[in-house]
Amino acid sequence: MGEVIFFRTPPLDCTLLVAGDCVAEESSAQLFDIFSQFGLVFDTKVFGDRGLGNFAFVKYYSKNAAIRAHREANGLKVGGAPLKVKFAMPRSHRDAPLDISKSIELANYYIGFNMWCSSVVALLAVPSASGPDGGAGAWRSTYECIVRVTLADGRWVEARGQATSGAKDRVIAIEHAKKNALTDARKRAFQRLALVILASGKVAVHVLEPQPEPQPAAESSTESVLLQ
Repeated sequence: MGEVIFFRTPPLDCTLLVAGDCVAEESSAQLFDIFSQFGLVFDTKVFGDRGLGNFAFVKYYSKNAAIRAHREANGLKVGGAPLKVKFAMPRSHRDAPLDISKSIELANYYIGFNMWCSSVVALLAVPSASGPDGGAGAWRSTYECIVRVTLADGRWVEARGQATSGAKDRVIAIEHAKKNALTDARKRAFQRLALVILASGKVAVHVLEPQPEPQPAAESSTESVLLQ
């Protein structure tokens, strides 16, 4: 069965509830390693409760990976004790874009680390949103960044991010604003892609929308850094 994976927090049906006497003895990292054999794990959380017993939540990016783990890990002996694995009951779900580290993890796993790349098209100061921040001697800096994510077949997406940072030191404020604007732009670029996992296991990348080239704000400084 094929599926589509977006660069957003995984839906609720990708989450498993794992119970067993051994769970409390295993760290999140150890459970992560155990369940990674069934697919890319988004997160693990371990809980120990005298009344409810020992249990953990294991969340995958892929629903198919969760189904496979549910089928193959249920009854799996860890530390001599069997695991009880079932799908978690529906809970509130916050749909949000993946942060940049998770986006890169997802892309590398399904596409391959050498099958895509990202580059900075422009990094631009926004003068009207930068300058002394009040009377406390602090400095506020705002930057815009345009990032391009290019696939191995030549297709690409671009997105623009923006960030503002404040600090007592002007240089620190500028560097933080640049870094955060770059991170925001890269995260937004991945939102324009979706991974199509075919029944055969092959992966196709779908561009979600046409790509008009992002334009820097008209007020951006003419002295801004331009990177290719």
